[in-house]
Amino acid sequence: MVKPMESSREEPFWEAVRRCLEVFHGLSHDLAESSVKTYRKSLKSLPRRQYSLIFHNEPYNLANDLAGETVHLNEKYREVYSNILTEVGGAPSEAPRTRHRGR
Repeated sequence: MVKPMESSREEPFWEAVRRCLEVFHGLSHDLAESSVKTYRKSLKSLPRRQYSLIFHNEPYNLANDLAGETVHLNEKYREVYSNILTEVGGAPSEAPRTRHRGR
């Protein structure tokens, strides 16, 4: 198994996840940072192909998964999310589709 190589190009993605945890889920900076670091450590053993699939997710959706709750993007939040992506250096995408989990 080849360990995935992390690159500085991935940092905007992780920064966007952290910011989403703070803004949409109300986590403190330290707790959001810790959540992202823990998740990233859990990915270290994945094969490179599987690891790269993570970056096909929207940071917003991954933040929802890490927080264990779904915050739906209303019109106001879509603008905030777009601003987060712009600030961290990621291109704003169309509004992500939120995944619904059966609860």
